[in-house]
Amino acid sequence: MLDTTEVEVVEADRNYVKLTVGRDAFHTRSTLQQAERFLESQPMLRISRSCLVNTRHVREVSRTPRGDFILVLAGGTTVTSSEGFRDPVRQYFERLKLAQV
Repeated sequence: MLDTTEVEVVEADRNYVKLTVGRDAFHTRSTLQQAERFLESQPMLRISRSCLVNTRHVREVSRTPRGDFILVLAGGTTVTSSEGFRDPVRQYFERLKLAQV
C-alpha cells in the first residue's frame, strides 16, 4: 500500500506504470489513465504522453535550450516535459506564479 500523497512521478512502462516515491520505484499493472484517476486527489500535472508529476513535490524548474521544462523532484528524480506538453506546462507554472503574487 502506498500513501498517494507520497507519489512524486507516475510513468508509463509498457503494460505497467512506475510509481516513484522518493528514491524508490514501484511497478503496477495499470494504465496511465487508470493511475491518473486513482491519484485525482493529488495535484498531478501531465508533462508528456507517458508521465505525470505530483506538483507538490517539484523543487526546481528549469528549461532546456528547446524550451522544454526540466523538473527536479523532492526525492531527486529529474523528469523533462515533451514538446507536445510544453504549452500546458508553461501555462500551469505561469498561473502558479501569478497566484503567489
